[in-house]
Parts: sequence; C-alpha cells; structure tokens
Amino acid sequence: MVLNYFKSASVKYQPQLFRLWVEKYARLKNIERKIVDPKEFDLSLLNDSLKNLGVRYLEDGDIAGIIFTLDQEDRMAFVFDNAPSLLLFGVYEIALFNAYVPCHANLHAWDVKTLKFLFKLCDREVLYRSGGIFCGNYPLIVYRGVCGEGEGYRPRGLSWTNDFEKAKWFAKFPEERFGVKLPNCHVYQVSIAKEDIYFYNDGRQESEFVCDIKARHRPKLV
Repeated sequence: MVLNYFKSASVKYQPQLFRLWVEKYARLKNIERKIVDPKEFDLSLLNDSLKNLGVRYLEDGDIAGIIFTLDQEDRMAFVFDNAPSLLLFGVYEIALFNAYVPCHANLHAWDVKTLKFLFKLCDREVLYRSGGIFCGNYPLIVYRGVCGEGEGYRPRGLSWTNDFEKAKWFAKFPEERFGVKLPNCHVYQVSIAKEDIYFYNDGRQESEFVCDIKARHRPKLV
C-alpha cells in the first residue's frame, strides 16, 4: 500500500524525489531485519558534532532521541527525507509525532498538502496511540485560530483545539509572542468525528486535535 502511495504521490509532488523513495522502499522491503540500521538514514541535517550521538540513538531504536537532537526547523525535514527507512523499520509514526508536536511555529514553510501526505503514510492506529487519551464524546466541535494572508492563512490546517479561548490566543500568537501584528485574525470551527483525528495531544495544555480535514468539512468563521 505504501509503495503504491509513493508512486501515486510522484504525480503531484517531486517526481525525481519520489522515484528515489520508491526505489529505496522496494529495496529495504526485502531486508530480513527489524533492527534500525543507521546506514539507511540521511543524517545530513544533524550538526556534525551530534552525528555520532544520532547514530547511537538509531542503533538503540530511540527515534524520539534523534528527532530531539535536531533543530526544530529540521525535524519534519528529517522525517520527509527518511520516510522510506522510517516506514520499513517500523518507527515512522513515532518520528512524525515527535517532529510535529513541538514545532508548530516552525512548520509555516510546510504547505498543508505536503503535511497531509506525510500523515497519510502512517498506520492511523499507531499514530493515534502516540498521542494522549481524549475522554470526551464525538462528534466534537473544535476551533482553529488563524491569521495572515495568502498561503499563510490556513483555515483548513491540521491543528485544532476544543478550547475556543485557546484558538483566539493562537489567532493573535504572532502579535502576542513577537510583536508582529498580522491581518485577518480569525477563529474557525468545525465538527469532527473520531475517525477524522490523527491524534490528540494535551502535552502543553492546548487540547490539540491534529485532524484530517477533508472536502466534506466546512470550517465556519465564528
């Protein structure tokens, strides 16, 4: 299934890159081992002084460890560059989870379609278990604070919260945090079912729902 997804994605994204992904995935699929092999990973994003540490993390199967060794702005790029290896060694979901959760402010350069592509490669159940447990009921109304204009204005993004006040805070985050006042500070709401959620995270008391917002969803300005 994943190999076919790589092939279909090559039509929409970077054909040369995805052709390499297909070739590497097909080669690794024949490897009769489950232990993570550092030689199958691109570690070029690691600072030279940390590469030996990164290799040890990989040898130990500590994927979260190597993700947190990277600068925040490089974590999702590491997942993207190493997706075939992460998938074949069974550590893709935990890598994606740890690359996404702490780095919201540093993911502005990633378009939503590319992020959703990376999420679609996951085993949804494994990814969902990587997050926290939400004890409420579904369907659920969630909110998303947005600001800016053009491609930076993303009312159909991945991260939502069931806390309206928190969504309002995110809409004004650039101003509150950096003193940069952006136009179009808005809050949207949408109703989601459990199957729409990649995972739930409350590690920073944000009640965050990372969601697969589909065409049938109609975010409403509130």
